[in-house]
Amino acid sequence: MEEIVLVAEDESRGPPRMQSVGPGIRVGRERARYDIFFTDRRIIAAVIFSTAELSKWDVAAAFQAMHKWLKLKNERRAQFKGKMPEEILHLHPESFELPYDRIQSVKVKKKLVGAKLEVEIEGEEKIDLPIPKSKLREIELVLRQYLPGKVK
Repeated sequence: MEEIVLVAEDESRGPPRMQSVGPGIRVGRERARYDIFFTDRRIIAAVIFSTAELSKWDVAAAFQAMHKWLKLKNERRAQFKGKMPEEILHLHPESFELPYDRIQSVKVKKKLVGAKLEVEIEGEEKIDLPIPKSKLREIELVLRQYLPGKVK
């Protein structure tokens, strides 16, 4: 049975950045915020908020995003409680998994305000996962345990 060994909750203070473009609003590079679940078999990026859940893209969308941000984040985290990894993965269509056996390498990078994992998956583009700086040491230990020789 798969076991969750560490949860790194997103520490963002708001939804993904939105920018004005002409008469409407568009999302920046990030469309979602994720809590990261490390299991003994894979990494699961579970959506806690997605801009896809906003009803329309206009000036009101930015206000709608801020209003929904905290509510959805708290609701999603409540849904995660007591769930198995497979159930967590399927709670939102934008959630995704990175099985350890497909990971070629992973780099842990500290940034000024946060940190991220750069994960190389065989046959795919590199994936960047924002992680909280407060969990950096714990995340490195888990990765070294389950991905020996692949952590850079």
